[in-house]
Amino acid sequence: MGASFVAASAMFGLAEAVPSQSLVRPPGAIEEERFRQTCIRCGACADSCPIRSISLAHLTDGLQNVGTPELHGYCMVFKGLDNPSPSKSSLWKQDVRGNDEEVTCFNCINTCPSGALQIVNPNQLRMGIATVRKSYCRYWRFGSCGYPCASVCPFDAISINNGPVVDESRCVGCGQCDFVCLARVSGPTGIMVEPRQA
Repeated sequence: MGASFVAASAMFGLAEAVPSQSLVRPPGAIEEERFRQTCIRCGACADSCPIRSISLAHLTDGLQNVGTPELHGYCMVFKGLDNPSPSKSSLWKQDVRGNDEEVTCFNCINTCPSGALQIVNPNQLRMGIATVRKSYCRYWRFGSCGYPCASVCPFDAISINNGPVVDESRCVGCGQCDFVCLARVSGPTGIMVEPRQA
């Protein structure tokens, strides 16, 4: 379903019939309202993602979102992290902070023809926000956990203070923590990325 159909539907008032959900967008997404207007719903970003973590929104996500990209897995914003490990190397952290062009993966941004996704410093990404879900988190449920979420975070956004705590000013919403969460083995993850509220 293309942008022209969505625009026409909005003109006839159909957009209100299927309200839009807040979605976690790929890296470099511009402000949400402009994003929906600018994105041409070509799917190039989803096709370019090396780990297939970008999908295109469906009608259940709201009429105005249909065909726009949504980050549904974790973002491999740094090359070589296709299988995140709880053991970060000092070299990896140095590369992250140095914004070395060789280690960043911005395939989705580089293939976006409309400008809905734009190059941004990895430390300034704002895809979403990681939220600890105490009802599923192994620490909050059982009092023990190896804290892979804190270990894997390339931005040191998760600290341990009587359990994992997310520093929202550091979190970029890449989803690495969600991917390595030990609770995933038996059920829902104890930490997940949610859309940032405007």
